[in-house]
Amino acid sequence: MSPDGDPPTSAHLTAEEVAAYLDHASGTPAREQIEAHLATCNRCLAEVAAALRFLRPPEGRTR
Repeated sequence: MSPDGDPPTSAHLTAEEVAAYLDHASGTPAREQIEAHLATCNRCLAEVAAALRFLRPPEGRTR
């Protein structure tokens, strides 16, 4: 394991893969692969979580 808890041979998700995942634009096999990767990669999971926080306004606030 690497210091950030990721398997040493894992390839991290690209920005395009994260965007497609969040937009529900990736097909089922790709989505399943991404979800399997997120289950084992803390770094990519943190990136997806950060992107979600950026894309979704806090609840209770209106523009």
